[in-house]
Amino acid sequence: ASVSRLPLSLKMISFIHFNYHLKGASGVELEKYIPSISNRSENPNTLFHFWYFLLAPTLCYQLEYPRSPRIRIRFLLRRLFEVVFCIILGTVIIQQYILIIVKNTMPYFNNLTGESCVRVFQRMLRLAVPSLCCWLLFFYGYFHAYLNLVGEVLRFGDRGFYKAWWNSRHVEEYWRLWNIPVHKWMIRHLYTPVRNLGYSRSKGVFAAFLFSAIAHEILISIPCRRFMWCGFLMMLLQLPLCVFSKAMVEKLKVRRVWGNWLFWISFCIFGQPLGILLYAGSMKDPL
Repeated sequence: ASVSRLPLSLKMISFIHFNYHLKGASGVELEKYIPSISNRSENPNTLFHFWYFLLAPTLCYQLEYPRSPRIRIRFLLRRLFEVVFCIILGTVIIQQYILIIVKNTMPYFNNLTGESCVRVFQRMLRLAVPSLCCWLLFFYGYFHAYLNLVGEVLRFGDRGFYKAWWNSRHVEEYWRLWNIPVHKWMIRHLYTPVRNLGYSRSKGVFAAFLFSAIAHEILISIPCRRFMWCGFLMMLLQLPLCVFSKAMVEKLKVRRVWGNWLFWISFCIFGQPLGILLYAGSMKDPL
């Protein structure tokens, strides 16, 4: 439930924020909000605009979106098949690999000694490959297949849901590229308002990461029924890692492949595997 409610909350914030600025807009600024509506003295919002926005694969509200000319049935069926395939294969990986590794790791959390910590680290390395495969299936199934499926049904023309994050030169670039709808929402409704208040770029970036850390903790802790703040802290630790990896590539002129390696190591080993084991180890009956 928390996974579906968070995007809905972000949509509502965008709807309120957009109409708050629309109410006080005039002249050229008003044309930016409603470029093709002749009578700008009346409220242009309709129930159609609102419901289309709720269903559309975007988090940023506006009165007009790019529209595709028609619905492509073959494209629609391919995306539907990919969604089903990713769900089935992801479930198989979770049941046959991830749950077994996690279950075999739980006894080591009962008595954490030097040897048990080494065993936990070994299990974390073993968990890296299946958790990465599962995450990639989720990414493809949701961001490529499902969002394109919904976009095709609604003839939604803006299909830029992600960019080539796997080639990221550093960690900051990954966070800008992997989830374009959330990135656009952050820029429009969090980063830009913070900058407009007179704060620096670094404070705007910190506000975005702080909000993202809270959101990650909510998404993880509510299904686990336990607040450990691991997701919150691990997300905030991404901020110094972003600064370090970006400086390493852009200021120290280290080859970009090293920045890409740093991203993949932090992503595959100290990302999902560590988080899975920490939250599973804190639960009395994780499986």
